[in-house]
Amino acid sequence: MQAQSNPKWTGETSFLLTAYRLGSYEKERPTFFVEQNFSRRLNEHFSVGAGLGINVYPALLAFPVQVNGKYHFKIKSLPFSIMQSYGRNIKLSDVFFKSNRYLGEVRANFSVGKVNLVPRVGYNLLWDRYGGRNLGFLIGIGVEYRLK
Repeated sequence: MQAQSNPKWTGETSFLLTAYRLGSYEKERPTFFVEQNFSRRLNEHFSVGAGLGINVYPALLAFPVQVNGKYHFKIKSLPFSIMQSYGRNIKLSDVFFKSNRYLGEVRANFSVGKVNLVPRVGYNLLWDRYGGRNLGFLIGIGVEYRLK
């Protein structure tokens, strides 16, 4: 497995699980995330993007819409990135809840044919205007592909 060239535009489909969580109330305990992000590489070290997805909770769902930034670097020729993201969980119906969202991840990048596998670890902080808060620690994998 080796690094691919840096395309200007990429898409990534991510699958994440909550490994451990601390929360102030039950609804903000995510168990499974599926998210889609699109990014534009600005230079060798920075990219910006936006995304959305669906998060499954024990009794509710979340529909996150977010913007993100990534810092790219290498350790012994293996590409890594640190991603920071801010977004909102949008209330689409009664089974969805509304909150603010901050997500951070450390990610490795492995080239496998025409796609990259992106394992990651990170955290997800949720809060709302009523004082509810949740901090979840995440593990997951993404599939990144070239758009242009």
